[in-house]
Amino acid sequence: MWIWDAYTVSANYPYSERVDLSEVARPSGDTPPSLQGEANYIRNSVKVTVDAFDGTTTFYVVDPEDPIIQAWQRVFPDLFTPVTEASARLREHFRYPEDLFKIQATQFANYH
Repeated sequence: MWIWDAYTVSANYPYSERVDLSEVARPSGDTPPSLQGEANYIRNSVKVTVDAFDGTTTFYVVDPEDPIIQAWQRVFPDLFTPVTEASARLREHFRYPEDLFKIQATQFANYH
């Protein structure tokens, strides 16, 4: 299994300041940024797993309180799977994404 971090992102979320994602989440060295564009809202609400043998993908909702993922779930009700349906062995491998940590750290540094 491969695990990908999926983000819900908006540039028009109320009462939030926009940031350039490619700047604040820039990796070290010459590696191109994994996130691009401007956003004032970002959450890692979904973990996507890809079966290495047959390519089957599963979109696990790990943050059901996210209003944007709630909207996507209404649009595509068969696409998303509750994280409770993932095995405990698989959930052990879900991590907090480094890109999201960099973005949050930058914003906290601006306000503290």
